[in-house]
Amino acid sequence: MGIARKLADGLTNVITGLGTRADARTARTYVRNILSPDQIEDAFQASPMLRKAIRMPAIDRIRAWRNWQADDKQIEALEAEEERHQLQIKVKRAEVLRGLGGGALILVTAGDPALPINVTAAKGLIAVNVVSRWNLAGQDWVEDLSRPDYGTPTYWTMTGTRGQTPLHPSRVVCFRGESLPGLRSGNWDNEFWGLGRVPSLIEPAQNLEEALNTFNAMIKDALNVDIGITGLLDLVATSDGEAQLMKRLSLMVQGSSVFQGRLYDLGNSEGKGGEKIDRHQVSWTGIPDLIRTYAEAFAAAAEIPVTRLWGTSAKGLNATGEGDDRNYKEMVDEGRDTETKPCLDQIDAALIPSALGSRPPEVWWRFGDLDVPSDKEETDRFKVFVEAAEKVQMSGAIPDAAFAKAYQNSLVENGWMPGLEGALAEIPEDERFGLSSDDDGSDPSALQAQQREGGDLSSLPAPGIGEEAPPRRRLQANDAEPRTLYVRRDVVNVADLKAWARAQGLPELQDGLHVTIAHSRTPIDWMKIDGEWNQDEKGQLTIQPGGVRIVEPLGNRTAVLLFTSSALSWRHESIMRAGASHDYPEYQPHISLTGEPVDLSAVEPYRGKIVLGPEIFEELEDGGAPTGDRPFDDALTGRAGRRARGAIGGKFDPTQPRDRHGRWIPAGRRAFIDAAAKGATNNAKQIEVGRVGAKAKAALEARGIRLKGDGVALDPGLVRHIVVRHSAERGGQRNVSGADIASASSLLNSARTLRASRPARNGSQRFIALTQSRGESVYSVFEVRKKAVTLVTMWKKG
Repeated sequence: MGIARKLADGLTNVITGLGTRADARTARTYVRNILSPDQIEDAFQASPMLRKAIRMPAIDRIRAWRNWQADDKQIEALEAEEERHQLQIKVKRAEVLRGLGGGALILVTAGDPALPINVTAAKGLIAVNVVSRWNLAGQDWVEDLSRPDYGTPTYWTMTGTRGQTPLHPSRVVCFRGESLPGLRSGNWDNEFWGLGRVPSLIEPAQNLEEALNTFNAMIKDALNVDIGITGLLDLVATSDGEAQLMKRLSLMVQGSSVFQGRLYDLGNSEGKGGEKIDRHQVSWTGIPDLIRTYAEAFAAAAEIPVTRLWGTSAKGLNATGEGDDRNYKEMVDEGRDTETKPCLDQIDAALIPSALGSRPPEVWWRFGDLDVPSDKEETDRFKVFVEAAEKVQMSGAIPDAAFAKAYQNSLVENGWMPGLEGALAEIPEDERFGLSSDDDGSDPSALQAQQREGGDLSSLPAPGIGEEAPPRRRLQANDAEPRTLYVRRDVVNVADLKAWARAQGLPELQDGLHVTIAHSRTPIDWMKIDGEWNQDEKGQLTIQPGGVRIVEPLGNRTAVLLFTSSALSWRHESIMRAGASHDYPEYQPHISLTGEPVDLSAVEPYRGKIVLGPEIFEELEDGGAPTGDRPFDDALTGRAGRRARGAIGGKFDPTQPRDRHGRWIPAGRRAFIDAAAKGATNNAKQIEVGRVGAKAKAALEARGIRLKGDGVALDPGLVRHIVVRHSAERGGQRNVSGADIASASSLLNSARTLRASRPARNGSQRFIALTQSRGESVYSVFEVRKKAVTLVTMWKKG
């Protein structure tokens, strides 16, 4: 039995060749490919594919460079120092040398180069230069295993035309190749510099380029033509015959180029003795696949995707190449972190003190992103972040101040809100992170207890009653104190509008036709408003003919010309960004025409050009409308001498609440608010006093706060809470008045800061609005309810 098995094994080996000298694998051995510097340089210059495989990772490592984390002046100085030394370009050259076997950056300062580098004492970094590893030689290699610098030279020498220059290791930033495994002892120099990439890439590069060159040589044989001539040997035996043959072939070529055809001899009448022409077409079947195989083998050796190396799209069904690209970027990131960053850290030991005079511990940097996401990708990422942050905050696990710091840092570090860091730096820390009071009204049971306390609430003034209007004064040239603001442009071509009005049968137009741009009861610093760049040299602005034009009632006006103007809308928005408030949710350019009764059913809108004069800035009179212009006549004494429902003693009341359509709430409803605050109607429903503006709504949604309705409401019990807790000076707070409470919608829409707050016990979202008013900080906490946001509490700080 054993003999049979032995016989079978022997026959199998003989037939297959396995285990015998016929086995092809027994002849394959691996030999270290040691290349001289000249051979490496020749390969790098002569092989385009090899050169690309070396340069591409080096370029990608420094392409996004790095982002400094420091204050603006420090960053400016550091970037200027990098630019002075062309550091990014030189690091790229050093990375290319890393791939070729190694290189170094030499840091040059004043003083002895054999001594440790001291940029501060040397008064700056003089130069940064790139050298190859073959220009350097390590001396006195450290062989003591107990030392952390084991395997490094005690000093370097650099050979030049003037001899050898000793260099201290702190001045030589080495860009080393992949570390050798160290399985056997070798040359210290080779062990230190590691393995370059050329030896492992040269054979795959040669295979690929040989395949391409072979294919290129075959192209000229793509179509071969064979011509058979009868009696050819006899013909070329004589000089006359050879000349006749050459002339014949020349004529054949000329005929082919002129007539796109070839003339040849058919022979005698019997068809004998004629010329014969054969054509042979070469087939390329299989050759592209063979070249692609060589290309993939080279790409695998270079660790670069074929799509990136060749600049082509991914091949195959449903192939996107995203996986290959992601793997390559991970490889580049790993190289940046483990190889490039240590080199840059050594450079920074000299660069930062050279730029800043010292090395502050708070200055650091990180690599830039290899990919710049699209707007949609960044928007989706921001949306996911906001939703996740909202859930974290809703959990209540993180205190508000800590959450605010982390949230703001995330926005700054991800660059989602440019300029945020500088804007936040201008806000005191207690306002930036600690928007809170001794009681924010988050405990309903505490509110109910306060409502049962009773007490004299007569100190609560009715909105606008008993408060003297600030005196109107002229703006001094050097006076930047915040003040109320009314901005308008008067209509210049009034005659054109009046002619149109007469043709349409409208009553005589009112005097002072104008367009209101801003109407802010919130005081602001006028000097923060940028100049208007849409106007001409005369300060005028022309609305060209055509476009959207509508004539309809608006507010207390029976006829108003509505139109669109991006210039006016942007101007209004810029003033709002400077801190102004606006009583309506949206800005609509319009010209008030008349308040007289009029039938607009047959009126065609004015479609001509509208010429507006220079901007006029005025303070509001009595906190309401400027002299000579009363856009809210429904809150003033009427034309017939009757007091309007919203008027108090015939005076304009800037704190009078409004409904969701912007109309003034009658005085009777104001009394309702007062009564609610005094506890007379504790069971009354909340009343709406305004709307959340589009700008505030968008800001809230960006912070993850979803409104269920856009109304702003007051609740009697909560009004009482505000009065009890915050209507007297306490804990650094200032008095909150009835006017402050009634103007909740204006405070919300003009808020400088909006952020999420701790949710109510029932899970309802809450947010805090911080508004600057007359030198005071007003903090208003709102809760999102079914149809409106309700004011929960309010406090002020001077």
